[in-house]
Amino acid sequence: MERYIDAYKLIAELNRQKRELKLSIQSQGDYGQSCQIAAYENFLSLIFSLQQEQPKVDLVAELKHHIATTPKEQLEKEWKELEPWGNIGPTVQEFLYGKQSEVDLEKEINEWLKNGHITDTRYSDYCDDDIKETARHFYELGLKAIKGE
Repeated sequence: MERYIDAYKLIAELNRQKRELKLSIQSQGDYGQSCQIAAYENFLSLIFSLQQEQPKVDLVAELKHHIATTPKEQLEKEWKELEPWGNIGPTVQEFLYGKQSEVDLEKEINEWLKNGHITDTRYSDYCDDDIKETARHFYELGLKAIKGE
């Protein structure tokens, strides 16, 4: 198992120790420790010289190359293996508008009518079927708006 040292943490620690040594020299006047400061600077210089840039990866080019050079059967197999990843996270609609819970529209309408929400006598001419049809219309209209249709 390869193990790596976090170069940034190592550099920060060496700089911290170098600062402490400088403060110690300033407060105690012991200039014999100045060689240690030079050693810290040499270590830091060595670390900087050994650090390597990570190669940049062109994922699109790699994907195009993979698709162009891989047999169709292998690509289909890989695609099938990745299928479960398509079910992770919310859909675009859920992300934009929140997850919509399933509603039993008929039950909700019947419950609403049963509880006598229509008390205004101006609407007494409407039968339950008219009210249900109106409710369905606006419910579906709302769903279409959420879906962006």
